[in-house]
Formats: sequence, C-alpha cells, structure tokens
Amino acid sequence: MHIFLHLLYSALRLSVSTNKNTLVPHQVSVLTDQVEAQGEKIRDLESSLEEHRQKLASTEEMLQQVKQTQTHLKTVTKQYL
Repeated sequence: MHIFLHLLYSALRLSVSTNKNTLVPHQVSVLTDQVEAQGEKIRDLESSLEEHRQKLASTEEMLQQVKQTQTHLKTVTKQYL
C-alpha cells in the first residue's frame, strides 16, 4: 500500500511541476503545500506501519515461546503421570 501512496505523491509532484507555467502562482503554492502535506502524511503512515510490523513480529515471537513452553510442560507432565 505504501508503494501506491509514494507513487501517488510522486505523480502529484510531477503534475504540479509540469503545470507551473499554466497555473496562477497562488494555485501552485496551494498545490505544493498540499503535496508536501500529503508527503508528510505518507511518511508518518509508513513509520506507523513499520512500528506495527515490529510489534507484530515481537508478539508472534512471544506466542511461539508460549507454545514451546506449553509443549515442554505437557511433555514433562506426561513423564510424571
């Protein structure tokens, strides 16, 4: 998904830069500000996505450790029964 947003951001920047000569300077300024704001939002979303991926990986690792512990406890319990 973030690749799509990056491509959209790049396309908007290209569109603004190629149309600067035909737009009123104020419009260019507004569009440039909007593109920059969207770029910042994209970077924030990508950062948030990376944080969530790291949390997910950590959670999956903890789950795997719990499963291993449960398996070990079942094995030990069977030995004493």
